[in-house]
Amino acid sequence: MTAVATGEAATLREPEAGRRVYRRHEFPELIDAALFDDGDGLGTMHIVYAEDVTIPPQRGRSSRSVLVVTVNRGWGAGYFRNPDNWAWITRNPQPTTEPPDLLFDPEAGTDFPPGAAIPVGHLRRAIEEYLQTGQRPTYVTWQEAERYMIY
Repeated sequence: MTAVATGEAATLREPEAGRRVYRRHEFPELIDAALFDDGDGLGTMHIVYAEDVTIPPQRGRSSRSVLVVTVNRGWGAGYFRNPDNWAWITRNPQPTTEPPDLLFDPEAGTDFPPGAAIPVGHLRRAIEEYLQTGQRPTYVTWQEAERYMIY
């Protein structure tokens, strides 16, 4: 078995709904789901893979990158990890003075730093780019993450 090529399929993982694989024609639906804000005030986290992760990786090593997004009240933040285990979080060159809480690590209960908050429209464009390339999106600015997360 081989993974479906980047740009042809993607997977969205949500804490309560589990994993769902989307085909290219369903990417707009995946993006809408990834940017859904449940309004709980903590920020809603969604995990996006630019491939079908229900297919086991070849040779025992995952070639998967991951983009984790959290949205809250029109703002969002992203965490990107590449297959070489480098990680970045979004950086707003013009940060808002009062960003909403944006959940970073649900197990530790930590939020993204305030400077990581970007308008949700920018996050939408970053997800679109990631789904096409599987690479760290260039549409938004990034900074190295202080923590490496396993998703």
